[in-house]
Amino acid sequence: MRLSKKEYRENLPKFLEVYDECVADIMVNINLDIFTTTEVNINDIINKMVNVTRHPNINFIFEHEDNQAINANANIVYSTIKNLIENSIEAATRKGNILNLSIVKYENIIEIIDDCGGFDISGIKIGHSSKKSGEHGIFLSTIIDPAVNKMFGFTVDMYNTGTGTRTVLRFNNT
Repeated sequence: MRLSKKEYRENLPKFLEVYDECVADIMVNINLDIFTTTEVNINDIINKMVNVTRHPNINFIFEHEDNQAINANANIVYSTIKNLIENSIEAATRKGNILNLSIVKYENIIEIIDDCGGFDISGIKIGHSSKKSGEHGIFLSTIIDPAVNKMFGFTVDMYNTGTGTRTVLRFNNT
């Protein structure tokens, strides 16, 4: 694989340029369900997460201003929301806190807001994890990757709120 060459590992802008080219090649040459977008009802996604949202350290709130479906890949939407919830629960459990977690859906936007202390958002590096050795943890750094965002039709913005983290998923809906 050409991205594994030393010249790309040592030059992030060049790596991202070639990475974008690879993603474009995949999108042109492969037609898999993982890239398929459909109308996704966020209520349905959240209802499927009952085993994730029922946790002794979580006060879970789901608000939605409308029932408008978003045009997205259901698997990536589910996986992204589930990963963000699990990350929040991990942080709350480490601190022994009760976590307040809100998911707010309006128009083509989903906001996930927690109050479990937050983390250094600027420290997120594409393809790397800040978790301890032996733990998984590259999902977050993958979903913020611009090439992945382009492939799945959404952007991810993260903010440290002072008491936690606010993540905004914005779907293209075109």
